[in-house]
Amino acid sequence: DVLSSVVNAQIAEGESLVTGGYQLADGRYEITFLTPKGYDKSGENPGNDQIKVEARSMVVDDDFVAASGLGSLTTNVRNTLQHAEAWSGDDVFDTFKSASEFQGVEMASFPSVMVAPDEDFKVELLDDDSGRGFRMTGTAGYSAEGHFALKTRIERKE
Repeated sequence: DVLSSVVNAQIAEGESLVTGGYQLADGRYEITFLTPKGYDKSGENPGNDQIKVEARSMVVDDDFVAASGLGSLTTNVRNTLQHAEAWSGDDVFDTFKSASEFQGVEMASFPSVMVAPDEDFKVELLDDDSGRGFRMTGTAGYSAEGHFALKTRIERKE
């Protein structure tokens, strides 16, 4: 089974795109957080020559969903389109801090990617034995208003 979320959204600097929320076979939910950051070509200073996309996820149960206000992101649909929210950096930080103190929450960080605006990217982590894994593909660019424009597909293979 492949669970997926396809999102085409614009978010401001300092925000994260929060997506996923699909229910896993064990009844828990996986939520993915995508955070773009602009850099100059050296990859060091703020700029708009390159975009770094960081991805983190958490697997949570119903209790954490209720305690953290993630209910608007949960779904029993296995493949979703445009199922996401823009969260402030503070909201993401507070959610991960709360998750670290909550029993049974699993958190993971995935390799980040650095791309030129509007170039395709792909991050893939698959277990050769089980075939399970995470895949993120898409493009990151800038909107006319200067916001990040993300077109992503996130897949979790169970």
